[in-house]
Amino acid sequence: MRTAERRGFAIPAYTLMPDHAHLLIEGREPDADFRRFVTTLRRAATAASWHLVRNGLWQDGYFEHTLRGAEGTKECIDYILNNPVRAGIVDRAADYSKSWSVTMNA
Repeated sequence: MRTAERRGFAIPAYTLMPDHAHLLIEGREPDADFRRFVTTLRRAATAASWHLVRNGLWQDGYFEHTLRGAEGTKECIDYILNNPVRAGIVDRAADYSKSWSVTMNA
């Protein structure tokens, strides 16, 4: 979250899965640079977890999808939060401790 704020972004929702992550990333500044932010975020996460993950934290590349305006924001958050349910890890999204969203905490 600190990295996002410093780079002109907000993260309204995320879920950290055992083998991947889902994040809704929202640009907050006209000059917010998504690629630079993702690079910085990946470096920060690697530095924070080096003692846990010895063989590398990230695969090459990532998948991104751009939402325009409020198009599908609620649906995107629902998709992110329900990923652990679809994976069979928990029965209810609210039971997964590695998820967060502005809607869960509103």
